Amino acid sequence: MSAGAPPRIVGSTRMIEPASRGTVNHEHSFNVTVASPACTLTSRITELAGVMAAHLAHEGDTALEQAIDVHMECPFDGIGVVLSLGDAGSASNQGSELTPASGSTAGGVRLQVLRNGAPVKFHQTWVHGNSTKGGQVIPLSVRYRRTKEPLSAGLIVGEAVLKADYR
Repeated sequence: MSAGAPPRIVGSTRMIEPASRGTVNHEHSFNVTVASPACTLTSRITELAGVMAAHLAHEGDTALEQAIDVHMECPFDGIGVVLSLGDAGSASNQGSELTPASGSTAGGVRLQVLRNGAPVKFHQTWVHGNSTKGGQVIPLSVRYRRTKEPLSAGLIVGEAVLKADYR
């Protein structure tokens, strides 16, 4: 069945008359097909502007928050969507800062993911609400966050995984 097919129920009825008893039996059979309500999430690569060391002078300092809205395309209206974010570099990470990924050369800084202006908690779910047929936006943002390690110039790369569950 294609991912965009609507749910359907197909049934049939057959009457059976046993000759010896004079009773009537009915036999019913149904085939139920339920469509997968999968929505498609568009992956996205975002490059943040460079940040000056003075903006990240102390542990916990943050700088240059930037929107990284994710596009979601759904085949049906009314699909209950529950979302969660994870750190692709560390499945056990329960925080909001992405583990530096391959290619990272900077030190003392991480990328922090936010939702509605507040740091996310990886693997914590939130209700996105019901889908609408077609495209919609999942608003997220990311910023630099200074860690306790010594600050050193370079590139910081982070990768997040957005998971959608349907209810």
